[in-house]
Amino acid sequence: MPRSLRIPLLLLIVGSLCFGLFLWGIETGIGHVPYDRTDSLGHPMGFNDRLYPEHLEIILRAIEPKDFLPGAHGLQSAYFWLYLLAHAVAIHRIATVDLTRPRANLIFFAAQLLLFPTGVPGLWVLITYPIEWFRGRLDRESIIDIPFFWAMAHSAWLLVSLVAIVVLFLAQRQLAWRTLRQATARPEPR
Repeated sequence: MPRSLRIPLLLLIVGSLCFGLFLWGIETGIGHVPYDRTDSLGHPMGFNDRLYPEHLEIILRAIEPKDFLPGAHGLQSAYFWLYLLAHAVAIHRIATVDLTRPRANLIFFAAQLLLFPTGVPGLWVLITYPIEWFRGRLDRESIIDIPFFWAMAHSAWLLVSLVAIVVLFLAQRQLAWRTLRQATARPEPR
């Protein structure tokens, strides 16, 4: 695979991983913040109260390192570790991709749909939540009442996997056409 394709794919995968870690921190951190907490302007962070930018800072400061340990949150933790493992395998596959065997790479990225099925309905959340944040309508319950990490991080990962499938498929087709042209090229007269 040309370096011009490999580096952007690796950056997308690492970006998805960082995004997932950030979202995991938000989901676990918000659980540590009491409902009666207020920001410096006195905005409460209670039930159905709007989240302000300073609230995000409070949530991020509430993240505890033990939240990232296996088993800390039961099944959600298992999916978190599967998410990390999928990213590690993806980084390895793209870094060492062999376009003569594209099927294994395509199957790996297509299998992400089966591994992270909540990402499909979560696409709606991935699109609407940033809009709601910037419109000032996102509240604490928007994060707590849904499987936030599953909806947001899994959806982003499925989009990255789809991009990887398209890029790998097109790169493999380009290699196949180049090989075919070389094989059928007429030898130049001497």
